[in-house]
Amino acid sequence: MYERVTGNDAVRDAVNSVLPLHRPGTPEEIAEAVLYLGSGKATYVRGIRVNVVSPGPIDTT
Repeated sequence: MYERVTGNDAVRDAVNSVLPLHRPGTPEEIAEAVLYLGSGKATYVRGIRVNVVSPGPIDTT
């Protein structure tokens, strides 16, 4: 993804180094977080920021 945007592996490495899992979230992982927060299973989640990391637009193609 980074190469498409910047053409630079160094940018990818720099961004990945600060991400919790050292990689961006996949579209499926982002969707799972959204589905959980919108479900009845998250009714006790209040006043908290949930970081779902994806350092750019999600390619849906």
